[in-house]
Amino acid sequence: GKLDELQVQHQDLQGKIDRLATAVDGKLDDLKQLLEKVITSTSFLFAVKLQADSAILSSTYSGCPATNCINGNTGDLCHTNKEKYPWLALDLGKSVTVSSVTIYNRAVSCYERLKDLEIRISDNLPTTPATESFKGGSKLGFFEGPGKNGEVIEMITKPLAGRYVVLMNNSKGRHGADFLNLAEVTCMGYS
Repeated sequence: GKLDELQVQHQDLQGKIDRLATAVDGKLDDLKQLLEKVITSTSFLFAVKLQADSAILSSTYSGCPATNCINGNTGDLCHTNKEKYPWLALDLGKSVTVSSVTIYNRAVSCYERLKDLEIRISDNLPTTPATESFKGGSKLGFFEGPGKNGEVIEMITKPLAGRYVVLMNNSKGRHGADFLNLAEVTCMGYS
């Protein structure tokens, strides 16, 4: 009698608790995804320009050093030699949080070389010579290309931490050896 009735009520209550827990768990996942979208889409509001201490190329074409990509002048360029996976790394001096990277492509000629560009935030540099695709750190973004004359490419992401911003051309290895030549690269984030 009474004991059976209590067991039925207990089972009914346990079923309701299980359904509620499942519903809440599903909503928590939705809430986490929503919060991540809000953080990603608003992180640039509080970001400041991150100044690279130096820049490094996988190789240097005559007269076009890596520092040309961090000097604030989009009229000159940094330029690698012809390589399978040419890269540029901005050294931010210490591990910082990066929320966006803006790439100023070369103008006038050879701008279409920019393709399959992968941007990564890492505490390590790629190998030199650039004989393999770099997969260190966290992927910030990808630009399929080909680049256009003087194109400005802005990659906004969820905040990622690391010392280096690494830009690797031909990251998928779909194209033969080529050059990486850019006018300027800037970063936003938090130190």
